[in-house]
Amino acid sequence: MTDPTWLEAEENVRQAVDARLGELDELSEPGVWGAVGRALRDGDSVLAASSMPVRDLELFLRPGPEGVRFAANRGANGIDGLVSTSAGLAAGSGARTWAVLGDLALFHDLGGLAAARQIPHLRLIVIDNSGGGIFHFLPQAEALPEDEFEALLGTPYGVEPAGAAELFGLSVVVPSTSGDLAEALAGDARMIVIRTDRARNLGLHRELSSLAAAAAPRT
Repeated sequence: MTDPTWLEAEENVRQAVDARLGELDELSEPGVWGAVGRALRDGDSVLAASSMPVRDLELFLRPGPEGVRFAANRGANGIDGLVSTSAGLAAGSGARTWAVLGDLALFHDLGGLAAARQIPHLRLIVIDNSGGGIFHFLPQAEALPEDEFEALLGTPYGVEPAGAAELFGLSVVVPSTSGDLAEALAGDARMIVIRTDRARNLGLHRELSSLAAAAAPRT
């Protein structure tokens, strides 16, 4: 039997975190999953890319339709092959498929867009934080000079994901508010680019973690 204190803690934490995210009109990486969750319906498939997306899925996606298939692929080097994997998932399932990718994951498998363009029920949601956001959570982010950190770990490309979509003939939208994002998810654009800031993302995750710790009941 499930201990009711765990259920109480889960509900309290969820309410505290979701209330804070609901106050923000800015687009955020945690908020992406709330928006995606509200767009899902039975039969959909979801691929969460490595690094932050799959972690944020676990933390911020709330219960929803039961008939949704979730997939992830570590890849030989972490983030390679994820566009192709999402295309394969969509083609194999025949279902509307959402792939949530970071900008680096997109660029590491740019050629996969050639396959993705052939599958109209595949939607690519690209979180564009201009680099590797997960590395800001590591001690190196504070130990290294900023320019060295950016060169070794941040690794910004300086390339617009929207340009990649246009290169392969995919329709693309770039929402600027949470309302814009909800509208984009309800539309038919093949790629949705969500611009975020890596440092702000770290701060927001820490804020939400503190809210969660405070909301959990003590026994």
